[in-house]
Amino acid sequence: IIEFLSTPKGSPSGKVPSSTVLVFTETKPDKRTALFKKLLKAEKIQEFKPLEEDQLKRWIKKEIDLRGGQVESDGISKLVSYIGNDLWRMSNEIDKLITYDKKITTDSIELLVKSQVESDIFKMIDAIGQKNLRVALKECQNLLQTGANELYILTMIVYQYRNLLIIKDFIECSKGNLNSWDLARKAGLHPYVVQKTTNQARNFTIEDLKKSYRTLLDFDLRIKTGKIEGKAALSLLIARFCI
Repeated sequence: IIEFLSTPKGSPSGKVPSSTVLVFTETKPDKRTALFKKLLKAEKIQEFKPLEEDQLKRWIKKEIDLRGGQVESDGISKLVSYIGNDLWRMSNEIDKLITYDKKITTDSIELLVKSQVESDIFKMIDAIGQKNLRVALKECQNLLQTGANELYILTMIVYQYRNLLIIKDFIECSKGNLNSWDLARKAGLHPYVVQKTTNQARNFTIEDLKKSYRTLLDFDLRIKTGKIEGKAALSLLIARFCI
């Protein structure tokens, strides 16, 4: 890349054409490298950092206003918790919501927008059930990068393990004779959640789930009382579940 930036082939002037736009994606670029120092000498550079929560909320409000929509602050907060800092997806979801109804409400968001956190939680717990520490930690990092709070992530993990425990108990008590709709009715859960959770439940024994649930409650207390930092707690928790 450095060679290309210095003397690219096909350029009569021996310089990068002014029409060239070069995009790099890095979470934490190493500013000591020769490449980074070379890029600093470019005619124009622009760093696009993830928006802070307040900035993101203002951006959402502005985009909705520009498209002729309306939204209250609780709706904006729900969009942030569901989608995080993915502006491309956020823009698409705003379009979808406004097409449905120009007045965006928390109800329409819950109806039309699939929570990215919920999706990533499923992936992470799938990895934990398969004892795949690398993937589980990667999914946890993805959640943190969306801007999800550590305690919120833990709450979602607790929620999913609770569902696993309920579904696993019903399956074992019925000896596998209940279908997804019967399980959903008895457990008081959405059929989609039951279907996904039933597939995950195959990776756990009832004793595994009880032990994990107690561990989750212990970590929840330790975080809330300041005995352990949130991100460290999540990593330690996942490692314990995968070993």
